Amino acid sequence: MPAFKRISPQQAQELISTGGQLVDIRDEQSYQMAHIPNSVHLGNHNLQAFVDSTEPVSYTHLRAHETGRN
Repeated sequence: MPAFKRISPQQAQELISTGGQLVDIRDEQSYQMAHIPNSVHLGNHNLQAFVDSTEPVSYTHLRAHETGRN
């Protein structure tokens, strides 16, 4: 099982700036109400396609208030 670690919003920004993709796995309604700009919504309808077309993934859970965005 992979080890998980907490990263800061600044570290997340660095990963994104070097090609990382931010994904949002909340329900569709929550995503539509507010999400981090340029994040991709993943749900049952597109998760497998995303996994199949993406390099190995690192992920984290960011709350909008931690990034200063919503």
